[in-house]
Amino acid sequence: MRTSSKWIVAAAGFVGLATSSSGALAQERTNQSSYFAEPVRAPKDAFELGVGAAYSQGMTAPAAGLGATDLTKAGGAFTLHAGYRFSPEFGLHLFGEYDEFNPGNTLSTEAATRGGVAGISGTLHFLPYYRVDPWVRLGTGYRMLWVTGDANTPDNRWHGFQLAKLDVGADIRTSEDVAIGPTIGVGLSQFSWINPSGEAGNTEIADKRVVPFVYAGIEAKFDFAGTRRRALADIATR
Repeated sequence: MRTSSKWIVAAAGFVGLATSSSGALAQERTNQSSYFAEPVRAPKDAFELGVGAAYSQGMTAPAAGLGATDLTKAGGAFTLHAGYRFSPEFGLHLFGEYDEFNPGNTLSTEAATRGGVAGISGTLHFLPYYRVDPWVRLGTGYRMLWVTGDANTPDNRWHGFQLAKLDVGADIRTSEDVAIGPTIGVGLSQFSWINPSGEAGNTEIADKRVVPFVYAGIEAKFDFAGTRRRALADIATR
């Protein structure tokens, strides 16, 4: 599980980096309940950047004749979202994901199994004017998986569509411009083609399977420019 250990260390470092800017503010608060209850201004018409690190694993075989863990086992994912927060309640993003998995049962320990996804997603925020803001995100994209470096298997690339990806999480807003919180999700992908090394080109997979990939990790969001809007109820009390 060398890859999993490496990603756990990376995720821990990521958490420390994302929370360092807000640690002093949190320490100054002695009443935690009032801190989380107090309203905050939410971003609108802002450029939003999100970075995340997560555990990831495919749950079924991508084609007939393969077991669920024949190609890949558990690994890690690094995600990047860049887009526009149209309103406190909604944002639209382009996203990229890099995956690094432990090699599966049919591969040698020297093999490398890496993947990636690129696509588009929309995020709906339920409590954008509170410190803790639950959200749900739905997206779609294109997924690739590379298998290289195995002595008994030619290098090849599996690729196809990520039919849908559903994430749920919560933003803990440490300031008007920064939020961090946990996220879990599942993505449904179907590898339609395989491209072995050499001149064979793409070969359609005859018996395709839909593969669920599960995720659990942490994500930070950074908002730039735009405005910061108060909730109408908060404005009325001022």
